[in-house]
Amino acid sequence: MDFHINTKTIHYQKMQSNGLYFIPEKEKIKNIVAIYTHGHTSHKGSLISWGIKHLDYGIPCVLFDLPGHYLGSYNEVESLEEFSNKAPFLFEKHFEEIQTLLPELSFEHFIVGGHSLGALMALKASETPFFNERPTLVMGVGFGSSPLHKKENHMLETPFFQRTLKVYQQFVSPALRSPEVFSWLKEEKKNLKTKNKDVYLLTGRDDLIANEEQVRHLAQQLEKNGCRVTTQIAENLPHHTPDRASVHLMSHLKKVLSF
Repeated sequence: MDFHINTKTIHYQKMQSNGLYFIPEKEKIKNIVAIYTHGHTSHKGSLISWGIKHLDYGIPCVLFDLPGHYLGSYNEVESLEEFSNKAPFLFEKHFEEIQTLLPELSFEHFIVGGHSLGALMALKASETPFFNERPTLVMGVGFGSSPLHKKENHMLETPFFQRTLKVYQQFVSPALRSPEVFSWLKEEKKNLKTKNKDVYLLTGRDDLIANEEQVRHLAQQLEKNGCRVTTQIAENLPHHTPDRASVHLMSHLKKVLSF
């Protein structure tokens, strides 16, 4: 059987999410599953190379759209609070769908991850009962935090990017418009509860949103919670090109999962 890619729209409470399910060739398939999502105002298409690279190594993979992100699908979220509390559970819901596509597989390793906002959602997903009770590796690209005493300036909040911000605000549901999201992100980063997980944090040396200092500070936060964190700073990986991260992600997975 050749590889194939399935599509599915998941409905969870009041939210909706479209997913792409990358199913490897039967002869190659492993009992590992990876579930990823994208950054703020983006869409699952920005991570297509991640899904393709997982196919190459026989790992079933899901790329899904966060609710309220118009580039992936046209749907709304009622509030930022609802998004914050419910979106992390979409990782589990999309896993349930891929399990129905591969009922013969008993998965032994779980990977949740994403780019930027998607990385935050993956960290929050790892705290939910389903993934907290399973061997789960968290993969975060282009995501970090600043020390409490240091003001965290988001690049899109600078005067230079104000016009860009006005455009990108139109790509998401009103409840997720950028100024409110930036304040919320800062609070979420301060209060991460992820504990005792293996975490991989990757950013580019030329990433203007999540720089090396912020990634290392986030690693220190997570290590205080008992997480085992690996950080990597890559060349030629600006924030707007998460597709370039696929080679680094797979290299790390090969090391930690020994395939």
